[in-house]
Amino acid sequence: MMDFLEDLQWKKAISIAVVLGTMLAGFISTQVMSKEDASMAYSGKLPVEQVTVELQGGGVHGFSLEVVSKPVDIQMGLMFREKMGKDQGMLFEMGAPQLTAFWMKNTLIPLDMLFVAEDGTIINIHQNAEPHSLTPIPSNGEVTGVIELNGGRAKALNIKVGDRVLHPYFKQTVKK
Repeated sequence: MMDFLEDLQWKKAISIAVVLGTMLAGFISTQVMSKEDASMAYSGKLPVEQVTVELQGGGVHGFSLEVVSKPVDIQMGLMFREKMGKDQGMLFEMGAPQLTAFWMKNTLIPLDMLFVAEDGTIINIHQNAEPHSLTPIPSNGEVTGVIELNGGRAKALNIKVGDRVLHPYFKQTVKK
């Protein structure tokens, strides 16, 4: 019986070591990505779509956003970008509603992050995320999308939590 338990413990230890090793390898590969690696991963052009933010107090503002949904594109985000047009940015289509967090590794410009629920409602805004910061920026609730804009843009346009993002990706509900 003792041999069986020892064998089971070894198998469990090996399984845990394999899982941890795989996670560590993935983590290390994302840490050492150079600008050249990034440009290789980002060889294709991303689609640009019009996205509108509808303000609660009235008014709308439109943006031209690169749309990403593939894991490699989501991971890359706006890394290594040196500048971005005033009303440009990126829409991350995350899939099923989920808690998420973003960071600013290899990101050169400050960004505003708008965390967007499935129905298009902005549930959290993080303003002026610090370039290169490894501090996770949480969604503070389940989201299906994240929009990144130039830092300070949300404040300049008076975009607030509760405003709505109008884009076919978000399942719009009728306002009452």
